[in-house]
Amino acid sequence: MELAQKIGEIKTKLGMDVTDDRVESGIRKSVLGLAHQIGLDPSYSSRLLNLLLIESVGLQRKQKTIEQPSSHLDILMRARQIEATGRQMIHLEIGEPDFGPPPSIKDAFVNAINSGCYHYTDVRGIERLREKLALIHGFTKETVIVTPGGRFGVYASIASLLKPGEEILVIEPSWPAYADCAALNSVKIKTIKTSLENQWSPDIDEITDATNDSTKMIVLNYPNNPTGKILSTSTIEKILSLAKDYGLYILSDEVYSKYCNKKFQSISEYHYDRSIVIESFSKTYAMTGFRLGYVLSSEVIVKKIAKLQAFAMTSVAEPLQYCALNALETDYATNIEETRIRLRTLVERLKRMDVSFAVPDGGMYLYPRINTIPLDDITIVNLLLERGVAVAPGSAFGSSYGKFIRISATQPTEQIAKAMDVLDNCLSMNR
Repeated sequence: MELAQKIGEIKTKLGMDVTDDRVESGIRKSVLGLAHQIGLDPSYSSRLLNLLLIESVGLQRKQKTIEQPSSHLDILMRARQIEATGRQMIHLEIGEPDFGPPPSIKDAFVNAINSGCYHYTDVRGIERLREKLALIHGFTKETVIVTPGGRFGVYASIASLLKPGEEILVIEPSWPAYADCAALNSVKIKTIKTSLENQWSPDIDEITDATNDSTKMIVLNYPNNPTGKILSTSTIEKILSLAKDYGLYILSDEVYSKYCNKKFQSISEYHYDRSIVIESFSKTYAMTGFRLGYVLSSEVIVKKIAKLQAFAMTSVAEPLQYCALNALETDYATNIEETRIRLRTLVERLKRMDVSFAVPDGGMYLYPRINTIPLDDITIVNLLLERGVAVAPGSAFGSSYGKFIRISATQPTEQIAKAMDVLDNCLSMNR
């Protein structure tokens, strides 16, 4: 703790950024050189260094009184507080579809209760559900585990596979849960930043340069939240090759895989035994409050995740698993098409404003950059909240994106059009 505090104090005194990959790389080389001289295991030395760096970053943030950026959930809570005063609010800040789940879900829930299906289950989920999911995705029931939402699938994958002090690569902008789950487990986060100018494509050389013997996992989130980007086959294959060279786990969050405007390839199609696919019922079937997700991976990895899930919660509630089983028999095409229509509405409206964006390949969001006004994303979000529109700040998805906002296509087109009128007016007034 004292050593970590000293590192933080020195970095603050020298005016260094909270994280500086170039400096950390130099420190790492020195530490590993010393470890070699004294016969200390390099893997252990690297993990120990990372733990010190993680702690020093936390201390430096406190010394600089650096606040974490507001998240989309923070904005949701504030928007609901405003609504509680009687004011109207158009919610475009979270990825929660406004249409309801399949109508048959209610009957499935009641039937499960009436049939006595309200007990503990296999920690991986009821057999019928796992068999159905395995059939859909080309897996076996032993390689599927049902989780309480996709988010817990992410957390359980990181917590069960990575040790404190090891490293994870996250491609930004990204859903903040990956970094949050890693930080909670004292896993060091390395970010690979992408840009609008490069159409949100990651630079393979940057990923390679960021990878070392302590790197154990890379996170893919495509279609991307917040940009809607889908990676090319060539890029996926290069990342896969790197993962094989270093023995990395690939954590592929594919919860938006049904919302695609171009061809999407699941990482599971490559049959890499260290890949982990995260899926969810929240987006496809509009079942956000049911907290139903699942993980597809090798039997070895699923057993590790199941062990952690058993410690944390035993299993997902049995009646909800029957709701999931029922949902798999329903048609979600209407949900997908409605979201595409809403995205097109957003695209056409934003084209008339002084913003820049890439038309999304999939997902349910647009991620425009505000070009001319001298305001950051938080100020813009606050101005919109005052006018009855809630959007997410771009910096919630990476510290480099303070001129962006994320807009969700999760309301009827009439509401979206009204919200875009407010945004256009807000930008015009603050030029």
